[in-house]
Amino acid sequence: MVFLVRLRDPLGMHRLVFGSSAASWAELQQQVEDVTRVSMRDQLISREPLHKPAYIETQASNTLAKLGINNGDILYLGGHTAATLAAASAP
Repeated sequence: MVFLVRLRDPLGMHRLVFGSSAASWAELQQQVEDVTRVSMRDQLISREPLHKPAYIETQASNTLAKLGINNGDILYLGGHTAATLAAASAP
């Protein structure tokens, strides 16, 4: 079964697909970097929209299940800078 997490950032919504909820936080962060070009160290990922964020702070080895992230959940990405937004919109 596919495990899907949606990610909203200033440029839109992205789909992150994993084999299961046993995927690690580091795997999620790597996919976020791949689709948004925001480096893992600069990512601020929240369970709530960014006007009232609930940032997730955890160890890279924790699983999505352990963090309470469920199939279909939406996470919100902060940490974009003018440079990453420009790079993301470049062809």
